Amino acid sequence: DDLPEGKVPLFYVEGMTISDGVEPLYFRKEQLEQELQRQKKNEQSDDKDKNGSPDIKVTELFATVTEMLRPGGTDEELNTLQFVAPADSKSKAEQCRKGEKEPFRLGERLIVL
Repeated sequence: DDLPEGKVPLFYVEGMTISDGVEPLYFRKEQLEQELQRQKKNEQSDDKDKNGSPDIKVTELFATVTEMLRPGGTDEELNTLQFVAPADSKSKAEQCRKGEKEPFRLGERLIVL
């Protein structure tokens, strides 16, 4: 499903955990697919028949954060969610700190013709 322009997608698989019951929300679909492959390789159980890939779902960042911060919220599942930053985020942040890369500026949009 496509989100409207300006919305930030988060990718997840229902029931998937990465550690200690943490349910990951990925900013990049490819990173979620890599984790699914890693988990599939580590899974040595013959009693589970997983012929197809799990259904990857999409939610939206602002809606998720809004629900997490809602006063008096009762959805305990929200406490188990964890945002998984894109793999290259740390190196890009370091480049910005060193002045090698221009940081993103909120409210500016570059147009390439």
